[in-house]
Amino acid sequence: MTPLQVFIAYAKIRGIIPDIHKMAIDNTRTFYKFDHTIGQYKKMYSSFKNIFDNHFSNHGFGNTMFVNLLYQYPDGDMMLRKPNVEKAHRRWSTFVNNNVILDGNLKVGSKVKYKLWGREYIGIVSYINKDMSRIKITRDAGEYNHGLCDTVHPGCILEVDGQPVEFSFHIRWKGKEYGNK
Repeated sequence: MTPLQVFIAYAKIRGIIPDIHKMAIDNTRTFYKFDHTIGQYKKMYSSFKNIFDNHFSNHGFGNTMFVNLLYQYPDGDMMLRKPNVEKAHRRWSTFVNNNVILDGNLKVGSKVKYKLWGREYIGIVSYINKDMSRIKITRDAGEYNHGLCDTVHPGCILEVDGQPVEFSFHIRWKGKEYGNK
């Protein structure tokens, strides 16, 4: 499952698909996307999927995802006040931490190539937050950066073990598994 499919599956579980659909069907929205390669914000015109992908790239599943997604729309604050959406928002972090399992090629101990503030580095993954908001990487020993640690977002990683990065997940919910392993 892609990160967006995980979010949609959660919205189905909580019964808020009609509310999210009403927001997402709205016209294309403008938002500012932070580009890690140049270190600046760019104005983008985009759909709900692109807004979601931008959030995941910069914050993983964390950092109050519902607030960041819904506030991109004119009536997002009113949508967040609905009891079922507010309840889903409160339980999102617990759901991600307990039920979402990373299946992609990124694992602790993987050798990664990543870009941070316009420079490329190579290092070994030493820790991954359960909500994918932060990935701790220990840089390869070099002349100037012996043993330094960087904490990066999922969007900063370019390659994993010489292959393109793949973020795929599956969900374990009430004894059943959803998504491919």
